[in-house]
Amino acid sequence: MKSHRAHNPHAATSFGRDDDVDAVVGLVRAGHQLVTLTGRAGVGKTHLAYRVADTLAEEPRGTVAVVHLAEVVAPERVLPEIAVALDVVVLPGTDLTEAIGARIGDQGGLLVLDNLEHVLPAAADIARLLDRVPRLSVLATSQTSTRLDAETVLVVRPLPVDACVDLYAARAAAIDSRFTLDDREAVATLCEALEGLPLAIELAAARSAALPAPELLRLFEDRALGVLASRRVDVVERHRGLHSAIAWTYDRLTPSQQRLLRRISVAPTTVTLEDVEVLAGSEAETAIDELSTLVDFHLADLVRGTAPARYTLPSSIRAFALSELRARDEHDEAVAAYVAWLGRWARDKVEEATTLDEAATRKEIGAATENLVQGARTALALGTVADAVDITLAAALRWAHAGYHSSHQRLLDDVLREAADLRTGARSRLTALHALMLFHTGDQAMAPRITALLDEAEETGRAVEDDDAVLESHSSRALTSPLTGDLPGVMRAVSEGLPLAMRTGNDRWIARFELLAAAGNRLAGDDEPAIALATSAYARAKRTSYGAALVAGGAILRPMALSHPELAVGLRSTADDLALARKIELPWYELALPPIVALEALEEGEVDAARESLVEALTLVRGSRTPTLVGYALVAASELAAATGKAELALTLDAAVEPFRSVVVANSSRERAARHAATMDRCRAELGAEAGGATAAGSRLTLDEAVQVALSELGAPGPSRAVATRRLGVAAPLTDRQMEVLKLLATGLSNKEISAQLFIAEKTTMHHCAAIYQALGVRGRTEAVVWAAQHGMISAPS
Repeated sequence: MKSHRAHNPHAATSFGRDDDVDAVVGLVRAGHQLVTLTGRAGVGKTHLAYRVADTLAEEPRGTVAVVHLAEVVAPERVLPEIAVALDVVVLPGTDLTEAIGARIGDQGGLLVLDNLEHVLPAAADIARLLDRVPRLSVLATSQTSTRLDAETVLVVRPLPVDACVDLYAARAAAIDSRFTLDDREAVATLCEALEGLPLAIELAAARSAALPAPELLRLFEDRALGVLASRRVDVVERHRGLHSAIAWTYDRLTPSQQRLLRRISVAPTTVTLEDVEVLAGSEAETAIDELSTLVDFHLADLVRGTAPARYTLPSSIRAFALSELRARDEHDEAVAAYVAWLGRWARDKVEEATTLDEAATRKEIGAATENLVQGARTALALGTVADAVDITLAAALRWAHAGYHSSHQRLLDDVLREAADLRTGARSRLTALHALMLFHTGDQAMAPRITALLDEAEETGRAVEDDDAVLESHSSRALTSPLTGDLPGVMRAVSEGLPLAMRTGNDRWIARFELLAAAGNRLAGDDEPAIALATSAYARAKRTSYGAALVAGGAILRPMALSHPELAVGLRSTADDLALARKIELPWYELALPPIVALEALEEGEVDAARESLVEALTLVRGSRTPTLVGYALVAASELAAATGKAELALTLDAAVEPFRSVVVANSSRERAARHAATMDRCRAELGAEAGGATAAGSRLTLDEAVQVALSELGAPGPSRAVATRRLGVAAPLTDRQMEVLKLLATGLSNKEISAQLFIAEKTTMHHCAAIYQALGVRGRTEAVVWAAQHGMISAPS
């Protein structure tokens, strides 16, 4: 064996690649003739290839040689470079394939061809060489594959966070012997921002002597790629900065592919193929081919499991593309075109949500939420207020049912303020949804503002003769009544809304108003019309596959079935509706139904099942900004406490709900409200004089504090219980959605990627992760994945 290699200074100190090295070495040993390592610029393909060469150079398997192709300018120069690396004497008229084959001999060996992407036509020469020397293996590093039949492609992924931190610490210590890793969490945060790219982490570590990790993170967020540059002279130019590394790949693209990359960078998160076609101004076939090339070169990534397919640019690639867009004075025009397109898309989605498959449309809107938020802000900045309203309305259709953040509420405020003089159906609907979202805060002080917003929405809808807008205002008026107390307004809204819905012929509006009318009659104590209306809506929902109305109808009909048993025939179970709510993404019901499941289990005498559902309910609502949902869970918790002989706890938890009692009761059923009151009376009788103390203690608790007390006292897996759970080998109670998040954590996806996969906000993913860590009694994602794999909750991460 003879080795022909240049020294790799980092090969011996590469981090987090042992499994990758073993995988590549295994392929070579198994006789794979061509293995191509692809992946992002700066992800460490060259270092990995060197480590494989190091490993195989220690074996008696023939020649091992590394051929550097970065400076080779033409494909026909690849074979001569291989000949030079192998010390092959090339005479005029020499057949290089034969000469190289003869030099390698029958023993074969390994050729590492580093940076093959810019001379890919040389793949034909490589194929002839492999035919000539069957025992030869070629390990290529390339931004894209060679597409030879003999090729096995391995995508080199970014490093896991722990390996990133270790790499940073090692590089920082090599530069400054005084370096100590005092704040591992800060370094981990920086490494996540740098996307786990070894090149970026090494460049960051090179600045550690002057810039601690938190300061470097701040500078990186402000200045992006410009911060990550090296003054070292012993590395090639493209590795002296992340910008240079990306530019190397960018220069391999055709002008039209470069233009596409620049144009789609204005979308802040993901794009669909339709977005790409509009932004690029291309025909479908051209756009598909150009986008496929960007994916091949790892400049764009397919987000797995989305429908329609969505694509995203890694943040460093987006920053590079935006800088190129500005450098060519294309930025403003591209942004204006994108916002105009987003406005058209949003209008289409609003129409679909009203007339077609609402659940599927909400999922699409959810996947595009961040694009919509930033698009609306940009539209305001551009002065295209109508587009801002349309874009925000599409997002608000989902937020009003699926939850929202304070930043979304601020956006609504800003858009409606700027659109004060705009009289359109879209502005009317947005105003009504704004009122509905304010209702979800449970703040009684908001009641006058909610009523004023609904009056304004209704007036505008009538003025522009937009039936959907009027119906939206009527629907929101009815739904917000537990807070506003505007019963006359609700009666008018429902009495006017149902005939108007009938006139539109839209089954979704009709079912919605039948359910609203049914709920109103229930509150008034008039069960006969309530049953007729709810039954009609339920049948309509079944006939039209309107999942939201099925879930809502079940929530109305099931309590009535307690006193009208005939209604139970053909009625879905609460558990089935909970599963449907999760499938079609109705987070309100995802949070509201688990307490009902717990109460139903208690009514059947199944205390353990009730406890399990209640732990799920309390874990889900912890930190919720919606008092109604927290109130449901605490009421169920007080029932479980009473059923398990904890009368004092029952009264304490029940008292914590008191400030929101009217809203909780109004959204509950008469039957269960009466049963709950009787249960609390029994607890007071049992405690006697001590009952007042328990109630006083509860009145001093915030809702969050009450939830924590309930979890602690009723069997939630806090840290001590988690330890016991581990010893027993029993899986801690995670919800279905938390299990989905946990499984995706195990694949190495970031929070942003998990959010895109599940069509949820990134902040929601963070909340799920926090709940998972607490439930399992672990400190972070790595421990969570390891513990879950050890206890059979998920497959062991590969």
